Amino acid sequence: MDPNANLKEQREIRARLRDDFASPVLTNVDVSQSHDVQRLVELSDALDQWLTSRGTLPAPWSGAW
Repeated sequence: MDPNANLKEQREIRARLRDDFASPVLTNVDVSQSHDVQRLVELSDALDQWLTSRGTLPAPWSGAW
């Protein structure tokens, strides 16, 4: 797993979901939102496993500590 690609994709999905849910009127969740939520869960799990197994931090986080 590439932690940099994982983090990049998570951020892109979060931005889409944030924009979708920023509307004051929510409609039924469409198929693309459902896919995004499922994918975000997969990416989060993978990154958690990576970091728990002492994998390196994603590059954007490496200087944050």
